[in-house]
Amino acid sequence: MKADPSHKKKIHRDETGFTLIEAMIAILVFTIGILATISMQITSIQGNALARNNTEAAAIAANLAEELRSFPYSDASLQQGNHALPDVGNYSVSYTVQDDAILADTKSVRITVGWTTRATPRNVIVDYLFYDTI
Repeated sequence: MKADPSHKKKIHRDETGFTLIEAMIAILVFTIGILATISMQITSIQGNALARNNTEAAAIAANLAEELRSFPYSDASLQQGNHALPDVGNYSVSYTVQDDAILADTKSVRITVGWTTRATPRNVIVDYLFYDTI
């Protein structure tokens, strides 16, 4: 009796695993995703640092405005002209007083708080109007 050729032993290959190409493509896709996430994280950190600096500068300006408001209207600190103050940490602080700029018996005060971030100068400018109380 002759053996039926259709009943020969068939070699079964286990094709449930990954090929090297599939693994390399998966690693490439994963790497691209990680790099995008790192890029977003860096941008987020830089944005947070800028927001913190803006907030600190605005607080310094508001504190200076309150201090100037506590002085008498004729005080030397409120005389017309440019006034520079000592640095506050990494921030430079100055203000300019202009008499009767908008209304009579008023002083317009422009406070400038500046700093440098990554070799880029930045500043916050706040304008106040002081009036002479009778």
